[in-house]
Amino acid sequence: MQNPNAPINNLSGHTSVEVTTSAVMDTPITPAVTPVMSPTTVKKSSSKLILIISIILVLLIVVIIVVQALIKPQPSSSTANITATPSQTQIATTDNLQLSTFTGKYLSAQLPKDWTIIELENGIGNDSISGNKVTGLTGVQIENSDGVTLFRIDAMSGIGGTTMCYKIYKFNDTPQAYIDARIDNNNANWVGEAGGTPNPPEIIDLSDTTYTQIELLGHAIRIIGTTIYWNDNNYSPQFNNTFVPMCEEDGLGFPGLADISFASPSELNDHNYSAKIVGNPTEANMSALKMVLISLKVK
Repeated sequence: MQNPNAPINNLSGHTSVEVTTSAVMDTPITPAVTPVMSPTTVKKSSSKLILIISIILVLLIVVIIVVQALIKPQPSSSTANITATPSQTQIATTDNLQLSTFTGKYLSAQLPKDWTIIELENGIGNDSISGNKVTGLTGVQIENSDGVTLFRIDAMSGIGGTTMCYKIYKFNDTPQAYIDARIDNNNANWVGEAGGTPNPPEIIDLSDTTYTQIELLGHAIRIIGTTIYWNDNNYSPQFNNTFVPMCEEDGLGFPGLADISFASPSELNDHNYSAKIVGNPTEANMSALKMVLISLKVK
């Protein structure tokens, strides 16, 4: 048998390099190492990416809110002042008011502390009704904590109606078709010279005024300063129930109280009442008064 440590001759007769088995066995073999990312590293990278995206989204939302706030017009906080912007003012909240419930013989309401409602019967305190044969509710007074009357409702006897309209009040949302209808009605009911036509009604333009719209005893009203404008219930349904002001303001146009009446020698169930704001209430009193009027209900 050939010695494994003997030199090996190649075909050309030259002596080859001697390789020993022990040399091959003693040489360490280093395996190839493939780098693998730790799961912790991947998780941290994903968390950072999500955090960055979240911050960007929050910043975008903040920018959008700021831009909208700068563009959107702010409503007026005053209900007493008339500005050049036609809009509807806000009613003061009741958060800072101590309210009590008033329950009378005819009406109920929510009142600020020490305010009161006085119900007057049988013509007492009513200068528009003469004689002593009137019975029922003939007056209502709302007084503030100082005993100052801010609002009145008074029975009115012998008030005749008219189909003519000599003053037409125009708000920024009053339909022109309503104004045209009132003018046509004037022409149709004119009883002056035969063949003639009445003078055109005066158009009172309220388009650039700030008003407060509330509901008082079932009737929509708008208040500018201390003047009350009543929605015309006869015409409003013809114009999609849009607020259309009656021709007479501040009480004479009060549509009446359907659920309350008084009796007089000429009328057993008279529903004719006037309503008005009295004097020049402060802004705080006006704001509180509007809240009371909203809460006013017939028992």
